[in-house]
Amino acid sequence: MKSFCVEGPCESDLHYQVPPLSDLEEILGDDAGNGLLVLQAPAYTGKTTTLMQLASMINADRQVAATLCSLGKAAKVFDTEQALKIILTTVLTDLESQLGIDMPQIRLEIEEPARALEIFLGRVSCQLGKPLVVAFDELDDLADDVFLSVFRQLHAGCRARQGAKSFPLRIILAGRRPRSAYKLASLGQEATGFGGKFLGLRPFEGSEISMMLSSFAADSGASISRDVAGRIYHWSSGHPWLVSAIANECSDHLVWTGRTVDSAVQQLVVGWKGLIALVYGFFVEPELMRLARRIMLDKECLEDSNEDGILQDNDLQMLKDLGLVSEDQEGNYDLANRVFGEILKRISEFGHPGFKS
Repeated sequence: MKSFCVEGPCESDLHYQVPPLSDLEEILGDDAGNGLLVLQAPAYTGKTTTLMQLASMINADRQVAATLCSLGKAAKVFDTEQALKIILTTVLTDLESQLGIDMPQIRLEIEEPARALEIFLGRVSCQLGKPLVVAFDELDDLADDVFLSVFRQLHAGCRARQGAKSFPLRIILAGRRPRSAYKLASLGQEATGFGGKFLGLRPFEGSEISMMLSSFAADSGASISRDVAGRIYHWSSGHPWLVSAIANECSDHLVWTGRTVDSAVQQLVVGWKGLIALVYGFFVEPELMRLARRIMLDKECLEDSNEDGILQDNDLQMLKDLGLVSEDQEGNYDLANRVFGEILKRISEFGHPGFKS
């Protein structure tokens, strides 16, 4: 029987899922800039799962090949050339295993460190013989200098592409780094401007939560009242990990009601697991907690706060980049979801165990 995923990427044969949160038209369509796409989103929002789903959909069509490469093996390697050797080996290994091919002619020697990845991907594309999409995951694990080198080589390769067989048709970079990091990294190259396209991940909709719960009920025999999906959305605002985590907390119950969901949320808040532990970690920083509380308790004061210099644009941007705060179409800010509000309330009432007494 499937379960609700609370650790690692979701797999369709193991976990209850919703349809992909991005579509192929967004990836392969003409409106993709120079072909460099950045999937920028906070932690625990489904970046890896989305990349896995997209790669599977692309490969199913057989007109374009797609591979997903994790850069985690190059994490904490501060020597750029050494990190590039690891990355080249990883890309080739993942490509061969995921596409079921063998590329013995592809050399892994690094002749020009500043262009090693660019040259390597060009050779791979040429030998493969059909358009290729390469997605790089765990970009945030790279040391800053390595990230800069990798990004600039991929950026240069996309700009210089001459046909789909001279360089991958699309390069997708997934990570938590803010958009400004990619724009800054593109400075100093011959072409001005980033030239790529940023992608985001939308939250789950209420109907998608209902679909997941219906699948679980059919498999388990659980009785789930009609208000449960709405109650989960009430607390999570559709955040993918929170939806699955709340449902997972409820999964041992034979009967689910709105109260079951409320109780599950309280268990999560005191449980220090996954995203919850990460948010507590963010709030070890007193200034971040103060700003988040200010938004939660007095949203209407933000304009006055900005005028007084108390709450600056970069403060808000940091909260947004961490996924703690969301902004609506009118430019109003609020906590990203009510679960984060419960965490703030608990810290206010009992203190933060990360604070020194």
